[in-house]
Amino acid sequence: MLLSKLANRDYLTSELENGFQYALITCPDIKKASVSISVEMGHFSDPEDCQGLSHLMEHMLFAGSQSYPDGNFLNQLLNRHGGFVNAWTSSESCNFHFDCPLSEFSQALDVLVDMLAQPALTIQGISQEVDAIEAEFSMRKQDDVRRLYDVHKQTCNTKHPFSRFSVGNKQIFNQFTKEELQQKLRKHHQHYFDAPKMKACFVLPTEMANDELIAFIESKLVTFYKSNVTNTPKNYPELYLQSQKGCLIEVKPYKFAQNLMLTFCLPNVSHYYRSKPILLLTHLIEDASENTLQHYLKRMGFILDLTASGGIEGANFQDININLRLTDYGLEYIERIMQIIMQWFNFLRSKGIEEWRFEEKAQQLALQVEYTTLLPGVDEAILLASKLHKLTLPLALESDVVMDTFDDTVFYDIP
Repeated sequence: MLLSKLANRDYLTSELENGFQYALITCPDIKKASVSISVEMGHFSDPEDCQGLSHLMEHMLFAGSQSYPDGNFLNQLLNRHGGFVNAWTSSESCNFHFDCPLSEFSQALDVLVDMLAQPALTIQGISQEVDAIEAEFSMRKQDDVRRLYDVHKQTCNTKHPFSRFSVGNKQIFNQFTKEELQQKLRKHHQHYFDAPKMKACFVLPTEMANDELIAFIESKLVTFYKSNVTNTPKNYPELYLQSQKGCLIEVKPYKFAQNLMLTFCLPNVSHYYRSKPILLLTHLIEDASENTLQHYLKRMGFILDLTASGGIEGANFQDININLRLTDYGLEYIERIMQIIMQWFNFLRSKGIEEWRFEEKAQQLALQVEYTTLLPGVDEAILLASKLHKLTLPLALESDVVMDTFDDTVFYDIP
């Protein structure tokens, strides 16, 4: 049997004196240097009166810093040498990342750390970035995927932070003077850009990762301050109230679509990573062989196809989504289709899941891990840095690829 393509990688993790944890991946086949720095700040962190503040913070960190006042410096540096830099803000974290030739790594890291540790947060920069966010918001108003996401937000528990407007726009930001926004940003930065709330992952060629370079990396990361504030566990309310379940919501898209999307609401099941109930369940739902759910719905002429996947997830919630592409005939029988799907789940509960189905999916996953094309170094860094907020390095490395414990008791509560 061929060895996994990941076998030629070495991994280590370290925690610095300021509480900053980072991971280092080295590989002889890598040609570029990559870094991802993840901050435990997402739109769940936004103050109630200024939703979108974390997204604005992400933009502001590219608007100049103490040592590099030109906010375009890093982007121009990397573009000249075939690298790139980018960032994104999600529900619970914000990620900054770049890749570049080995010769530019030290300077690029110096710039990135200065951006994150000492942003200028100028009034002029705030004006420019509020305009940029407004342009982003306006451009995606007719994006059907974004509109469905907004419908999801508007039909969940308004006391859950998922319901907040994550992007921000002029209407929100212009409630404040630029000086007030500046103060909000400074307070937000002081609270979240705290070394224990930050994780990093570096992916480097083996020959490059010498003691001198590691010392340089650590000298940069140790510049982030460590506050005396103790992290308290997040205690979110239920994502959906009972009255918000069992609802049929009609959405008119801009582009033609005849889809029925079913969302099933679960508690978080990430601790079942060895049995992977979501992966196994979606595998069973998508099965198109004879006498399966998908086969029956197609034979009845209701659907063209269906897909199933895990949806949004957090500390106390996890969604499973089933997306069915309906025929014209199926459009007239939506209620019947939903009845069939619920009957299938009831049958699954009463019959149980046979162990051979678990072994089938586990073998499929093992083959995917064995023969999949490796991610680019920067994507690998992003994934690992994000996971380190909640998992140790060994668990972060195996959580997506290990499936070795059959536990059918998990499924009695799904969906």
